[in-house]
Amino acid sequence: MTSGYTAAANTLSFGANSGAGDACGRCFNITPTSNPYSPDYTGSMGQTIIVRVTDLCPHSSPGTVGWCDQTVSHPLNLYNMPMHFDLCEDSGASSAFFPTGIGAMLGTYQEVPCTEWVGGEGNSLWGHSCMAPDNALNWPTVACGNTGTPPQ
Repeated sequence: MTSGYTAAANTLSFGANSGAGDACGRCFNITPTSNPYSPDYTGSMGQTIIVRVTDLCPHSSPGTVGWCDQTVSHPLNLYNMPMHFDLCEDSGASSAFFPTGIGAMLGTYQEVPCTEWVGGEGNSLWGHSCMAPDNALNWPTVACGNTGTPPQ
């Protein structure tokens, strides 16, 4: 299992408020199961990476329409998935997960303790990133290890 990468999460999972949302700072393992564009591709199926959510995948940006636009009334995206991780190229996640020319995978995910993630805290690269100070304001405690429930 490869770890230390970062990703943006879809709006519904990340949180619709400006600033750090519910998924910010939380860690997930993700495993590809199929390629929506090339169903015969099997190259990286079953390989798992661990990512930490650090940013929002905006639902209306070019290239993300259909992937990041889950809402409360429409909890599945165009590919019938409840969650989307937009892998950060700068952290090396996309090249670790995809071979050249493959840009999207469908798969499974599971939240894991952030002790399984080996990346560095670093600094916030964007104003709404949540790497530093690793705090999700909409949850009662810091994101990793949080056992609380989101506000209603």
